[in-house]
Amino acid sequence: MVTGIGGTKVVVKGRGTINLISKCEGCTHALQLQHVLHIPTNKNHLISLGKWDSTGNSYQSNQRILKLITKRGITIAVAKKVENNLYKIQVGVREKATKLHTQDKYEMFATTMPFPSWETWHKRFGHVSYSGLQKLWEKNLVYGFNVNT
Repeated sequence: MVTGIGGTKVVVKGRGTINLISKCEGCTHALQLQHVLHIPTNKNHLISLGKWDSTGNSYQSNQRILKLITKRGITIAVAKKVENNLYKIQVGVREKATKLHTQDKYEMFATTMPFPSWETWHKRFGHVSYSGLQKLWEKNLVYGFNVNT
């Protein structure tokens, strides 16, 4: 059980590791979050900034923008503040990642699950026009709508 806002208790169904991928400032980054609680009744997927910070990483927040920063000082995700004082981060789930090489302080990863292509989204949305897809994407109207560009 986890106690939330107002003393509300919710059931934790499991705990584990999740592998994510984010795109930030023209780069693709692999993230691995450990000891993640699986709470199927939660409306939002939450990242604890306290846990993020306790692992040596950091974050910055200014003017409704939150940046997640690694121990090495690399910004790996940028989030915009939305309703209920939450920040929305666009990330994708990846099955597994392979470390290719380390160059100076930057690690590069290859992923087995890139973001879907425009053609895949075209099919998923029932063959909506590409200009319609572009508008959905540009205005950030669909949660999780990331495109492999």
